[in-house]
Amino acid sequence: MRMIPRVQYVNYRREFPQAYKCWTKWFAVNRFWFGKIVQVHVRHHCIVLDFRRDWTQDMITGRP
Repeated sequence: MRMIPRVQYVNYRREFPQAYKCWTKWFAVNRFWFGKIVQVHVRHHCIVLDFRRDWTQDMITGRP
């Protein structure tokens, strides 16, 4: 059974205004932690989808 992911939004231009030339890619998708964390980047905007049920238990056991 799939669970609803925790969703976070980050606007890197607002967080780091001095680094305005860093975002050269228009679109990128990155996966971390055995595919349980998905980051979708569109220029300086980022949406993070976290599919981990209990992140502390995942850090202790190291299993997906």
